[in-house]
This record gives sequence, structure tokens and C-alpha cells, in this order.
Amino acid sequence: MNILSNPENASLKDFSNQLLIRFNATSNETRIWLIQLYQSYLESPQPFTILCIDNCSISQGAYRADIGADLRDELPDRLLDQFLQNIFYCNSNCSNIEEVNQELKCIIQQLKQERNLLT
Repeated sequence: MNILSNPENASLKDFSNQLLIRFNATSNETRIWLIQLYQSYLESPQPFTILCIDNCSISQGAYRADIGADLRDELPDRLLDQFLQNIFYCNSNCSNIEEVNQELKCIIQQLKQERNLLT
């Protein structure tokens, strides 16, 4: 169960300085979840890091731009760039699970170090 998928839980305050991982990153459910998180972020900015994972062959920049366009359609964009800088995208082809696991471990370790995340 995704603890932030419920609108009442769509807040980052309890996950400050932690890494949240979201699979199926290009789904409508994820887009709605990110809109809810951005709304919460507008009300009370908190530090966060989200790693979105899917098997779409788009770049991190393109993913952020796409999410940004969705958010601009729904809410004011005054903190949008700041919000988007905390979202990371990983293209994961699930054909080789061992390779995917190793890649994710490396990305997670790098994010933890770069962003001083709690474990």
C-alpha cells in the first residue's frame, strides 16, 4: 500500500529528508499523487526527494518538464521549479532484474550521499 496515495496522507512533513520511491512513474495515479504533493508543498515547503521509476525511455529533464506541465495546469507555479528539482526519474527496463536491482542500488546510494538523506 502506498502511504501517500490517500489524499489525507499527501504530505511530505512526515518524510522530510527521506527518499520516497515511486514505481509506475508515468501512470495517471502518479500524476495525481504528484499534484497532491505539490499542493501540500505550496502550503508548507518541506525538503524531500522522490525517485520515480518506469520503463519509458525519456530523460529526467523530459520527465520533470512533463510533470511540470501537469502541475502548472492545476496549481500556481510559484514554487514549481524548486519542487521539480527534488524529483528524479530512472528509466528501468525490467528485462534483467539483477541489472535493474544493481542500477537502483547505485542510484539510491548516490541520492542518499548527494542529498544527505536519512536511511
